[in-house]
Amino acid sequence: MPAIKPNEVKNKSKRTQFLTREREEKAASRKRRREGEAAAAGGTRPKQAPRTVEGARTADSTLVAPNDAEVLAEEADDEFSRIYSGAEAPKVMVTTSMKPTAGVYPIIGALLDVVPRAFYYRRQKFSLAQISGWAAGKGFTHLVVLGEPRHRAFSLVVSRLPGGPTGCFKFSSPQLPEQIAGFGRRTEHAPELLLNNFSTRLGRRVGRLLGSLFPHKPDFEGRQVVTIHNQRDFIFFRHHRYVFEEEGGKARLQELGPRFTLKTRWLLAGAFNPREGEYEWIHKKGETVDTKKTFAL
Repeated sequence: MPAIKPNEVKNKSKRTQFLTREREEKAASRKRRREGEAAAAGGTRPKQAPRTVEGARTADSTLVAPNDAEVLAEEADDEFSRIYSGAEAPKVMVTTSMKPTAGVYPIIGALLDVVPRAFYYRRQKFSLAQISGWAAGKGFTHLVVLGEPRHRAFSLVVSRLPGGPTGCFKFSSPQLPEQIAGFGRRTEHAPELLLNNFSTRLGRRVGRLLGSLFPHKPDFEGRQVVTIHNQRDFIFFRHHRYVFEEEGGKARLQELGPRFTLKTRWLLAGAFNPREGEYEWIHKKGETVDTKKTFAL
């Protein structure tokens, strides 16, 4: 007797029952097959890795291993090496566009609160090139500029003084500490820094630029940690404290804030000079990242 196809069943209720039974039979068949494979393997079946976009990432020649000797040798002598080795303490100048709106200032306050040795200066009518030279002469190691929001996102420029590099980022989804449920208050202890998932040469460069804003001699007594996590070229910033409910017990995380997301727009080899400077990388839609499985960082 030929098998009946679902579209041959005219009654809607019976057709639904038919399809449900067919799905259940297929699921049971898959289960029996998996159990048979497990029995053939001695009672254990290796777990399959979950299918993710990151797992299907397009092969990239710029991907580097965490312990790549050549890259580690370059980073031991790059523009950030003195900060990462603890030989130099970062000192950050923070400013805005020339005519900042009121919504910029709460975010500036949150950045000053989370970045040790960060100081705000009014922009007035000086160009960023002028400010960079003045700040470098005053012993600042970085210039951070928060621009006005466009299309619901701010811009953030981070420049290593005096000679660069300089990165420009799309700054979106900011949440101040008081906007985070159960937030805590930070203390003056220097936080531990975690840089996660920066796996290409460009990614490591961008990660080291952002990480160089923080001192690399953490005060573990404060139990505070700043996480800069890259996922699919979106950089997530989080600030937490470890809280121990009882001595020797498990720890939980209390978020201190702020939180925000960055997207790299360009990276300039030198100090801020986007018109005449040499770009290490610039995002061009449709050219730099051409598929959903291709990532730059």
